[in-house]
Amino acid sequence: MKLPRTYRLQEIAEMLQLPFTGNPDINITGISDVYHATHEDITFADNEKYFELANLSNASVIIVQRGINFETNKGIILTNDAFHTYNQLVSILFPFTLQTQLIHTEAIIGEHTILYPNVYIERNVTIGKHCVIHPHVTIYGPCQIGNNVTIYSGAIIGSDAFYFKKDLEHYQKLQSVGNVIIEDNVEIGSNTTIDRGLGGSTIIGKGTKIGNAVQIGHDTHIGNDCFIAAQTGIGSNVIIEDSVTIWAQVGIQKNVVIGKEAIILGQSGVTKSLEGGKIYFGLPAIESREKMKELSYLKQVPQLIKMLSEKL
Repeated sequence: MKLPRTYRLQEIAEMLQLPFTGNPDINITGISDVYHATHEDITFADNEKYFELANLSNASVIIVQRGINFETNKGIILTNDAFHTYNQLVSILFPFTLQTQLIHTEAIIGEHTILYPNVYIERNVTIGKHCVIHPHVTIYGPCQIGNNVTIYSGAIIGSDAFYFKKDLEHYQKLQSVGNVIIEDNVEIGSNTTIDRGLGGSTIIGKGTKIGNAVQIGHDTHIGNDCFIAAQTGIGSNVIIEDSVTIWAQVGIQKNVVIGKEAIILGQSGVTKSLEGGKIYFGLPAIESREKMKELSYLKQVPQLIKMLSEKL
């Protein structure tokens, strides 16, 4: 996420009261987790794996936990707990402010957009033209909504990413700094929830239709003209390409790719990436023809057991 202004490495280190290495004048214009870090971002690494990812990313500065070998040309801020320091920095750069009005005065609402009673809209929300936002919808910022978008009652857009680190005693939450982007002509059903990106964007593509009580995890990208039926659960960092159809009560594991024009039948469970242009069913989801054959064979098992018992 972009910061309100440009900072320098030395300035951030002094803000955190921590030592640093590297050019003190390195510009920092954004903050993100390692998976979504871009040029002039600051990120963090609390283990060797994350440091390798951070070092390979375009991030300019890394908050590094002591004990990690940090040979790099990037700027480094040293700390005893990189996870906690990252959260601390997010809280400093984006301090909590209590919003007492339903619609923030700085929210941008396009022409001919209808807001029903009891809609809650935060700062840093932009809504396009000819949208309809039904009662009791909550839209957290930052969020960008295009034109001709309909959101039905009870939907929640932009909740924090569901991301926690477990230590010996409890779970620590990583602060979300990403956003949600909803493109033109999207329809979102009642009680559907779309989480904001952890460090990047959760994106709903043009023309996509989403049913009731659907959960979409952080940093997931859904393509254009997709159809997602009720009670589907989609994990984080999922890529769903254009014109995919997902029927009711499907569960999709994180970090998978669903290919263009794939169809996933109801109550399936997706545990790995699926090719486009095919129909899938079952848990784990496989091509529906193969699954139907498998189910047909299973029905014959009792009869086969009976036949074997009679011969023994």
